[in-house]
Amino acid sequence: MSAPSSGPGAAGLPPAYWAHCYGDRASMDGVGNARDHVAYLASLLRLERIPVHRVLDVGFGTGDLLLAVARRLHPAEVVGLEPSPTAWSQRPTQWPHDVGVALYPTDALSWLGRADQRHQRFDLVLWLSVAQYMADDELYEVASALADRTRLLYFTAPTDRDYVKMAATGFRDPWAVARAATQYRRLVGASFRRVGYRVWESRRVAPTSSPFEDLDGSAG
Repeated sequence: MSAPSSGPGAAGLPPAYWAHCYGDRASMDGVGNARDHVAYLASLLRLERIPVHRVLDVGFGTGDLLLAVARRLHPAEVVGLEPSPTAWSQRPTQWPHDVGVALYPTDALSWLGRADQRHQRFDLVLWLSVAQYMADDELYEVASALADRTRLLYFTAPTDRDYVKMAATGFRDPWAVARAATQYRRLVGASFRRVGYRVWESRRVAPTSSPFEDLDGSAG
């Protein structure tokens, strides 16, 4: 499949993208299955006794996943970043009353680099189906910056094989970069180690202090 070498990244996705890819919202990962994602996360966090007080969503789109997290996990605060004006105009306005909410119409790299935000720390970062719209250098830099801000990252992105399967059904995403899984493991893995399905832990955290420590004494 023909695909661009770099995505729209910080510029955000154009209105045509949202009309094309969100025509069937129920089929979108992190939208139609948002509650399933959160049920999995809630189970894992409870099993490992990991408290989650602050959550960051990198590219929250229409906000379905972040809202589901707020409703199920009840963190003290959720923070969302979304640079696309079309998605920003559709952001949720009704949130649980006991959850603080801060939403910003900006991209991750710009926000993470702001002097007034460098103190921000999170227990969990959501980065779902967004990285395929970033160039390699932007993706690498965002992962590196996030590793200093969070312990856990919930990350996934469609791979080149996924796009081949989608094309067979007639669906194409001309805005996405079709990367191999090995490329994502290299770009994200420089700052995070994979410790579970879609779950990554910052390499700034010592493996011996990880709740995901294996029997051989290593995490991931």
